[in-house]
Amino acid sequence: MCCKLHFTCGNLWEWCQDWFIRDRNQIPKDGKAYTAPTGSKVLRGSCHHNVAVHCTNTMRYEIPPDNIDGCIGFRIALSLNND
Repeated sequence: MCCKLHFTCGNLWEWCQDWFIRDRNQIPKDGKAYTAPTGSKVLRGSCHHNVAVHCTNTMRYEIPPDNIDGCIGFRIALSLNND
């Protein structure tokens, strides 16, 4: 089975599972989410009306989890187990 990853940075800001922490050394190196509550969640991806420098998956922004904005959403992801 083939898996495709489509580049969608810039469509809307994406909520991430991670809690935001400024010290990047505390972020797990294995790709897992930082799960200790800090008061802010991570946003990635940018929005259609942002400048190009924001439209990368390496940029991390913090936002309170109860914040509402028309440019914030989420992406549904599916992991396939080929075992």
